[in-house]
Amino acid sequence: MPKLAINFLIKNETLSEEMRILYVALTRAREKLIIIATSNNYEKEIIEKKELVNTFMGKSSINSVLLKKYNSYKDWLEFVILSNENKNLVNISVIKKQDLTEFEKIRPNLVEFPFNKDVDLDSVRQELEFDYPNLIGTIIPLKTSVSEIKKINQSNTFINSNLDFKNSSPKFMTQSKTFSASEKGTLTHLVLQKLDFQNPEFINNVDNTQVLSQLLNEFINSLVNKGFITKEESNVINRNYLINFLQSTIGRKIQYAPIIEKEKPFCAKISLKDINPVEYGNDEDNYILVQGIIDLFFKSQDGDWILLDYKTDYVPDNNEEYLIEKYKKQLEIYKRALEIYIGERVSEVVIYSLYLGKDIHIEA
Repeated sequence: MPKLAINFLIKNETLSEEMRILYVALTRAREKLIIIATSNNYEKEIIEKKELVNTFMGKSSINSVLLKKYNSYKDWLEFVILSNENKNLVNISVIKKQDLTEFEKIRPNLVEFPFNKDVDLDSVRQELEFDYPNLIGTIIPLKTSVSEIKKINQSNTFINSNLDFKNSSPKFMTQSKTFSASEKGTLTHLVLQKLDFQNPEFINNVDNTQVLSQLLNEFINSLVNKGFITKEESNVINRNYLINFLQSTIGRKIQYAPIIEKEKPFCAKISLKDINPVEYGNDEDNYILVQGIIDLFFKSQDGDWILLDYKTDYVPDNNEEYLIEKYKKQLEIYKRALEIYIGERVSEVVIYSLYLGKDIHIEA
């Protein structure tokens, strides 16, 4: 008895799961659902099922006895159609075996190739060797970042934007007391992003290095208390970099600027010839959407718009041309995007090298 009870339970659960699968399949159709099934004698089956429906049909549902006796999707659907007042919504077509046999006899008119006729081999070769005129349009991504554009400009190839996780590790595996130069640069950017350059305390003490250092320490500690950075991270932030920036010419201009915007995201439509005029100088038709974030731009007291980008890179031999060559194309794109945004001309494009402690003006 227990074995029979278990088999009965398994059968019921299996039928329930099959009905659920059928329901899911039936409800996925958006406009029309076509179901194909086979039957040895459809007319006889329908007559038998009509009699069963009349005998076992409940008030609002099909009797479970019928569902257990007939366990194929076709049978269940036929019972629903026969017992439902909306059965006219279903169109049943019966195709008999002889109909398929007749259909197989229908053949399209075959056209024989004229092997004896002279063929224009040049036209055939031209078709086979056809080159799509806008091949570059099938290769370039629709959207990319400014960092990728910089790589494109350096290598003359389009970078595959697929993410590579081979060298990545979970954060809990990489936590240590040492920070890479890139991580330190990111932390410095974060401080500059959060710092209020027009805070009266900073302006009034900009020439007092000792007080300025104390104010920066207090500000960085506040970032720790607010959860933006950890205490460990705060210890690797170079205060001298920040002090030199605040005391620089560009830093002093920002302190009195009537308009300042930081971390401004943008998305601009850039032509390929503007990205790499050497490689795509004659390309007038292809564009790419470029996205990025501008570190800072401001309107000076003289009314000039100035675009500023912080860089923490190590500079070999203190040669500022290294930064100009590396970031000029990126800043040209930033400038073009910014001019579209503000609707005015950007007068100056500046890299501030925190490593060198100086601002570098770019002709963009």
